[in-house]
Amino acid sequence: MSNFITPPSPFGRKSSPFYVCECPKCGCRQAYELGDPDSVVCVGDGEPDAMKTVERIPAVCPKCGAKWKKTHLPDLRVY
Repeated sequence: MSNFITPPSPFGRKSSPFYVCECPKCGCRQAYELGDPDSVVCVGDGEPDAMKTVERIPAVCPKCGAKWKKTHLPDLRVY
C-alpha cells in the first residue's frame, strides 16, 4: 500500500489566494490574486483578462457598480 499517494491535508495549509469575480448584471469578469501589489514584478494591466494582484478584492463591479459574485479558485501549484 505504499504506492498510494495521499491527498494533501486541509490542516496547516492556507487557502488559495486566487478568485474569479463575475458581475451578474453586466457580465464583466476579472481574476484577482490576493497579495502585496508592490512586490509583483510583472503585472498584466494591459490585457483585459489578466489576473490582477490586489490587497483586497473589490466589493462591486468597476463597470456598473453591481455586487460581484466571487468564486474561490483552488491552488494547483506544486510546492
